[in-house]
Parts: sequence; C-alpha cells; structure tokens
Amino acid sequence: MWSDDTPATLETRAMKKAQRKHSKSIDKIIAKDKIVARDKIKLLLLGQPGAGKSTLVKQLRLYSGDAFSQEEVEASKMALLENIVDAIRLVLTWREELALPWENDVLEDEAQILVSQPSAIVLQERGWKRLLMTLVRLWREDGMQKAYCNMPFGSPAVSSVHSDLSRDTEQSSS
Repeated sequence: MWSDDTPATLETRAMKKAQRKHSKSIDKIIAKDKIVARDKIKLLLLGQPGAGKSTLVKQLRLYSGDAFSQEEVEASKMALLENIVDAIRLVLTWREELALPWENDVLEDEAQILVSQPSAIVLQERGWKRLLMTLVRLWREDGMQKAYCNMPFGSPAVSSVHSDLSRDTEQSSS
C-alpha cells in the first residue's frame, strides 16, 4: 500500500481499473466487428421510383436466408396491395379511354369507388380481403382484359396516368 491510500483514492483507482477493463472489452468488440465487416458487401442501388430497388433487396434477403419479421410481412402485403390497386386503376383509366361497356353495374360502381379514392382510404374502408376479392372480380371482367390487351405501354397517355396515380398515392400516404 502507498502512503496516500485513503478510501477515496482506493475507490478512484478501482474505478479507473474497471474503466480500463471495460474499454479493452469494447476495443475487442470493435476489432471483431471490423473483421466481420470486411466480409460484408455493401451495395448502393440507384434508380427511379418504381424501378425495383426494394424488390431486389427483398429478393437478396430471401436468397440469403434472412427471415422477415411479421411487421415487415404485413407492410409488404399492404404495399403490394396498393401497387395492385394502382395497376388496376391504370387499366380502368385506359378502359374508360376505349369506352368499353360494363357487363355488370355492381362492378362498374366498385370501379368508380376504386378510381375516385386514394388507395390507402379504399384499403382502410374495405379491408384487404374484401378489396382483393373486388380486384379479382374486376380483373376477370372481359372489358378489363380487352383494355389491358390494348394498352399502349410506354405511351404518353399511360405514362401520364401512371404519374397521376403515383402522385395520388404519395399524397394519401402523407
């Protein structure tokens, strides 16, 4: 023992020793993390909205065996359903452009509701199962199939409708 070994100095020395030990353990963790990080590949995905960046990341996660949490699954389900609604809206808009008649008044009414409200509101009011059934019935209707088959993909008319739909979706999620 040293001559200045008062309880306060002993406590201070013990604290400093504990801090050094803790610091060394943190340094070891950092060193291990650096080794692990060297083996990881970082990828920067660039592209326009809707180009498939998120889809690619999800496919890579599935391929590598990383599981998705239940919240991620639910969020993806809703995003996918909104994308389907937007695609059906695009076909409905083109169908209107072609002036194709409806076989069923109920389907026509449901289509009007779908076109007139943002995806999030339609989804909230109807629930995803009921909405999905409506989308399936719409898709199976002959006029919808004819409209889809006659869509000029990449034309300014379809592109402008797609831009409007994207803007509506962004506004409804804000």
